[in-house]
Amino acid sequence: MFYEEKIKYLKASYRFFLSETRKEILTQHFRHNRDYAPNQLKNELVRHRLSYILPGVSDFKRNADEPTLAMAHYLIAKLKQLPEDAESF
Repeated sequence: MFYEEKIKYLKASYRFFLSETRKEILTQHFRHNRDYAPNQLKNELVRHRLSYILPGVSDFKRNADEPTLAMAHYLIAKLKQLPEDAESF
């Protein structure tokens, strides 16, 4: 189906966003904490792991490129146009 490709693309973009965010967390942590601070790093990574379960849409939208944002807005608009009987599921 046409929408499945768009959804796969958004999932892949979000997966890439999560991996880049993790790299950024590690880079910033070791750049600013020369004494390692393992508990602080563990806390930051646990908070980041939550975004795998509960997506941080606002952060993703802030960092997404124009084509990805356009696709997301298009899918959201299509979801809002679902028939009322589809909502009863």
